[in-house]
Amino acid sequence: MHENARAKIVKISDNIIKYENMKIVISQLTDFFHSLIKKAKNNLFEELLLMNENEVKNLILINNIEDSLNKSRVNFYFIDYITTKQNLTTYKKFMIKRLFNVNDNLLKQFDTIRNNEFVYRQKNVNEYLLNRKKFLEYLLLLVIK
Repeated sequence: MHENARAKIVKISDNIIKYENMKIVISQLTDFFHSLIKKAKNNLFEELLLMNENEVKNLILINNIEDSLNKSRVNFYFIDYITTKQNLTTYKKFMIKRLFNVNDNLLKQFDTIRNNEFVYRQKNVNEYLLNRKKFLEYLLLLVIK
């Protein structure tokens, strides 16, 4: 890439920078990221887990989940991070178990039973996949924060 073709960050003032054709007001970034966190949480609980945050907290001790950034390795899977304080492998089948519970909203959202057979609601499945993509986009924006 030619030197002049690279994107550059230009300081306009103490509170404003320019990146490509965008002006970014640094003092407003906090509100922007708080908004992203709120959207990601709402998307996770309401659209993906189909449970409110308190229901999830009663089933999964979210505040006790730990991760060790210093112990990263190839093919590391977060849920397999087992310590004396936590064992997340118990949650591996959390969503699958919900799909087999006839009283669960997740099953009602995606399946219906006709003539003793499960019938998937394809429109709802497609919408769920779009919501999953939206959640991953929120996470991506928050990770690069």
